Amino acid sequence: MHESARAAKLEDHDPEALARLLDDLRYHVIAARQALEEEEAEGQARAALVSTSQQPLRLVVLDALADLGYPTVSQTLGAFVAARFGREIASSQFGTLAVQERAIFRRGGPEARPVWLASGLSHQGFRPVKRIWVRSDWPPDWRIITPSSSRLQHLHATEALCRRAQQADVEAQDPAALRTLALGHAQDLPGVVADHQDPDFDGFAEIAQKLFEQLELEDLRERLEAAEALKKLPMQVQLFGQDAREAEE
Repeated sequence: MHESARAAKLEDHDPEALARLLDDLRYHVIAARQALEEEEAEGQARAALVSTSQQPLRLVVLDALADLGYPTVSQTLGAFVAARFGREIASSQFGTLAVQERAIFRRGGPEARPVWLASGLSHQGFRPVKRIWVRSDWPPDWRIITPSSSRLQHLHATEALCRRAQQADVEAQDPAALRTLALGHAQDLPGVVADHQDPDFDGFAEIAQKLFEQLELEDLRERLEAAEALKKLPMQVQLFGQDAREAEE
């Protein structure tokens, strides 16, 4: 009898050998399933990038804001859109987007869009801060800009960019650019010396998150009070600020 056949015959009657064989089979099944799931996820991410490259620019900007999850300045937003979606935005295009949003609102009213591309608003007077972009479906207090808001926005962007940088090879059209953008933000964190060869994006994100949580408490009450007053104003002002209302009067 062939040696391998004899061994197989013996294993048929060896409970421990059968258990080892079953464990080995389970391992290979799990590994194969994980590989298929990862391949499917990468395929979906690539398909999403292709789809986004064909979307109107305003929808791309809204998607980028959803990814970043907080009010964002034009410079950071434009750089993120270029790295994540491969769409370049000239500085003049941001102004065009704002004009188009207001024009659509004037023609169709609040129901014309499910989500509006809107401006950050000063906490006193609700003047539009046109370089800061928000989504209309975010909490009203997020759209209030106080003297400390720029630091909060930078910290939140740092956290979001570092989280995204960890998935850059799957999610971004230009992974290197996204990692560079994240590192540029991380280098502003206190006590951080970013290693460009082996960056600790997870560690940077945690530092930024903790600092954000500490600083946000200082101006949250002021923003919430302003947001309550903002809710009483016409929707046009809530979206685009007092200047937009005055332009119509």
